[in-house]
Amino acid sequence: MYARGILFGKMVLELGEMSTVTCKHNDLVFEVEFKTKGILWGAYNQIAGKIRRISTNETLFEISGNWQTAMYITDKRTSSAKPEVLFDSSSEHVVPQHVACASEQEPNESRNLWKHVTKAIRENNLNAATTQKSAIEEQQREHVKEREAQGTRFEPRFFQLEIDGNYHPKLVIDDIPKEPEAAKQRVSQWIFAKPDGSMQDMDRSEDDPVVLATPHKR
Repeated sequence: MYARGILFGKMVLELGEMSTVTCKHNDLVFEVEFKTKGILWGAYNQIAGKIRRISTNETLFEISGNWQTAMYITDKRTSSAKPEVLFDSSSEHVVPQHVACASEQEPNESRNLWKHVTKAIRENNLNAATTQKSAIEEQQREHVKEREAQGTRFEPRFFQLEIDGNYHPKLVIDDIPKEPEAAKQRVSQWIFAKPDGSMQDMDRSEDDPVVLATPHKR
């Protein structure tokens, strides 16, 4: 992620990275580049990608456009093919956010942990946002030092290190019921249960003074 406009102009955050998704079962690989805007030309939030056949390296489709507005797909197997709309954000329905109020969440959950930073950003106070962000990072560094001094290690609540060297969810997929409503309840219990076993109250009205004082998005 890159930040522009720090010294002058409007501050803009950009994604600039290569990403690859491989599916050996279907002999396919998707390579996509999130492009950053040039100094003198170009546009923000552009992407360029290809879907290739792994065994032959044949390019099957090309992806282009703007990941924030509209993306297009072109079938390269046909010379006369034209770009078609793959995703258009203007025609998508945005699902309203439904989360527990800050008082129901744990101190290290994002809405609680970053509420002062969020408030400062919404108020266009970048100095305050930087100060609050630095305070969080310094606290995290102190926690690391404490664990090192005690000879302990951080244990994620929802994930565990497996013998393959990767972290996997502690919720076993095979244990999730097949029936949709039962599956929803099982996953919700895993995610939204508090350490004491009680569930977060999703219907409780927000009463955190910092969150209440945070300006809404325009």
